[in-house]
Amino acid sequence: MTFQGRLVLLISGLVTLAVALVTILLAWTTHSAIQTRVEADGRGAATLLARSATLAREVPRDVEALLGDRLLSEATLAAHLVAVMEAGKAPVKAVTDRLKAVADGGGPDEIWVTDNRGRAYLHNIPGPDITFGPDARAQPRQAPYYGLLNRAPEKVVTDAATEGGKLMKFAGVAGVDKPRIVQVGADVRRLGDIARKAGVDGVMASLLAGGTVEGAWLLERDGRLAVHATGPSAGPLSERAVEAAKAAAAAGETGLLREGDRLTAFAPVPAMAGQGAAGEPSLIPNLSRRRKGMWMVSQVSYDSQK
Repeated sequence: MTFQGRLVLLISGLVTLAVALVTILLAWTTHSAIQTRVEADGRGAATLLARSATLAREVPRDVEALLGDRLLSEATLAAHLVAVMEAGKAPVKAVTDRLKAVADGGGPDEIWVTDNRGRAYLHNIPGPDITFGPDARAQPRQAPYYGLLNRAPEKVVTDAATEGGKLMKFAGVAGVDKPRIVQVGADVRRLGDIARKAGVDGVMASLLAGGTVEGAWLLERDGRLAVHATGPSAGPLSERAVEAAKAAAAAGETGLLREGDRLTAFAPVPAMAGQGAAGEPSLIPNLSRRRKGMWMVSQVSYDSQK
């Protein structure tokens, strides 16, 4: 081979080697960048779900507290209305009709007003009178209000509870003219629906709709499943993933776990104000991404085997 031929061959080899090295370098850089992006997206999605879980607990609690204050105001107004009408010698039917008009005009859904023995002889709900008693087992809804007869306490608000197919919240005050109980209640099912849509369920649905996140789970600190949403190709969480989630919750830090073609990100849900280790268990959200031979981030695909 002539010198010129050997020179061309050498230059061609060097160029080929340089191209190969640049290709390998670019591939490695792309590999690292995409892997970092996937991990960052996983941590970000898990953290978003964790924050949403916190809000999902705090917002309904705050809304229910505001509703309780409103019900107390309505109970106080009802107590004054009854006192004024009875002071004017209005008959029971006239007072009852006025309470029904208040309820139908946008007031509380239920109004119950008792005499000094606890018998609710004034109410807007059709049916027999109800006698409020102190037995919590026999009357779980009425018993907390029995002390209002003696103004001990002077007002009561109880948590929302299902009753007769409705989600009802009640509040009551002592009578302003004589010993009596004035209790009002409101159906809060719509608030529950709004809380679910704006809370964890809505966030999970949005994450899955994007097509990148395969599944989202909220776990109790002991690893029990609380809430979850998964796509058609999602599998159950492995025991290793559950243990990793528990460890992330204990450490209070985000974490990642790779299992074959799955990347799972974890982020602990902070405890609410005033909630300690013995309080309501915090939830641990974790999100799983599957790549079916590829890592997937939005529209960016990367085959980790190459």
